[in-house]
Amino acid sequence: MSITAGPGAGKLPPTVQKIHLELAEDIQPQQYGPKQFWRHILPRLKYHNPSIPMSVSRFQDRTQPARLFLHTSASLEPIALELDKGESPETILDQILAQSGRGKFVPVEATPAELKLLEELRVQKEQAERDSEKGRRKRMQVKKQKQMLKMASEGAV
Repeated sequence: MSITAGPGAGKLPPTVQKIHLELAEDIQPQQYGPKQFWRHILPRLKYHNPSIPMSVSRFQDRTQPARLFLHTSASLEPIALELDKGESPETILDQILAQSGRGKFVPVEATPAELKLLEELRVQKEQAERDSEKGRRKRMQVKKQKQMLKMASEGAV
């Protein structure tokens, strides 16, 4: 469901021929944005633009900055964007759109049914977090009681 709506859900301009992302295998804090872009926004772009090849390669050197290469029909060389400044995934998307022609990006709007489903999923997630916290508190309470019983039985011996 989240692949059909959200940031990156839309048709890229026809000049975009390929998107390639390079990032470290072991993510540093400054590469968190590129990783989130790869995990959340790139699948949406691929879903709405199946004819555009999109690839990701991982490298070992953690000090090397993440890079995004945008291949367009307007230039022979790919446009290289360094992503080492801790940008958010949405900022990376904005950079791609700025380089490829923002006016030609056609966003896909979510239908009311999709928005309702997304809201229901958000509410369920919040409830699950509350239930998880409640269970954690209960387990801690039981553990504390067992520990107190153990201390009391050791003191009685």
